[in-house]
Amino acid sequence: MDEKARCKVSIIIPTYNRVKMVGEAVRSALGQSYPNVEVIVVDDGSTDGTEALLRREFGDRIRYLRQENSGRSRARNRGIEAATGDAFIFLDSDDWLLPNAAEAGVAFLEAHPQVEVAYGDGYYTDAQGKRLSKLSEERPVVPHDGLLAVMVLHNLPIAPHAAIVRRRALDRLDGPPWFDESLRGAEDADFWLRLAAAGAPFAEHPAVVCLYRLHDENASSPRHPLWSRRWRSLQRFKRKTYEADFFPALPLRTRVEFIRQLLVIFFAGQPEEQEAILSAEPFLALPKEAQAELLRRAGLEAILRGQVKAGRRWLDRACRLCPQPRYCWTAKLALGRGALLRAFVPLYRRLRGWREIDWEARRRGSQR
Repeated sequence: MDEKARCKVSIIIPTYNRVKMVGEAVRSALGQSYPNVEVIVVDDGSTDGTEALLRREFGDRIRYLRQENSGRSRARNRGIEAATGDAFIFLDSDDWLLPNAAEAGVAFLEAHPQVEVAYGDGYYTDAQGKRLSKLSEERPVVPHDGLLAVMVLHNLPIAPHAAIVRRRALDRLDGPPWFDESLRGAEDADFWLRLAAAGAPFAEHPAVVCLYRLHDENASSPRHPLWSRRWRSLQRFKRKTYEADFFPALPLRTRVEFIRQLLVIFFAGQPEEQEAILSAEPFLALPKEAQAELLRRAGLEAILRGQVKAGRRWLDRACRLCPQPRYCWTAKLALGRGALLRAFVPLYRRLRGWREIDWEARRRGSQR
């Protein structure tokens, strides 16, 4: 096939004050073995000489756009608006594409015309680029027709530049904007989840296409100066998912696990937010025993993490919902400061294992 007739790929690189890294990212984009590529760099208001570097080193080999500092979502949306490609790769300015990335992605899309998002494998690296573990080692298995349930709990592509996205997929999101500009963290996970919820077919291919650099300036690193802002954005993303129209249709086990994570991880130490979660319809719609088991697990975990007050409150509520021995004895063990429970639970885990209830199987059994 004539290369000019093949899919054109727009590689969009948002950047902000990464003059020491952005050049490497751009070189990796320009170094693709696939010829029908355009590289668009959207500078989100850098003040460190990024513009001078890019113009000096790359000239008209890239399209350089500049905007006032508005966040990575806005920069990606600006890149999409300017792009002329049939498909997109979203490359962050501290990461690298391998030379085969566009070629492998296009070949997979050509072989699977129904697929709209194809994601490959890659490596985590250290700050100097030394390869560590593979991204695929962290990916869960996606059961047949279970994509959305998996993506609610996991950012499946992991690295945004591991994926290639057909332009037509974006029509499902009623954009612009396509990336949520209110988010300053987790915006890629939100983007993939909304595409999946809108029905976009995803598929994994085996090619290794990218390197994902881990360093102290990662936006996802707790050492980053804007970590607290990112964490608040992640909380907004989780609440947005909890309130989404598709959430009630998810498998029961997925909903239980998601709510547990909200309580003990994402809103730990925030009693008003935790109570709002437990007062909302997605929790109240769970069967009573599922509510009780969720509260029991969350209560145990909270106490083990030192959040005794919240843990006792949830254990008491579980006992009231289902006054069975497993719930009420747990609540009694949590009296005082929870020391007895903290000593008992590790022993219980060693003796019995930490078994989780398969709520879907239990629900199916009750309907027979």
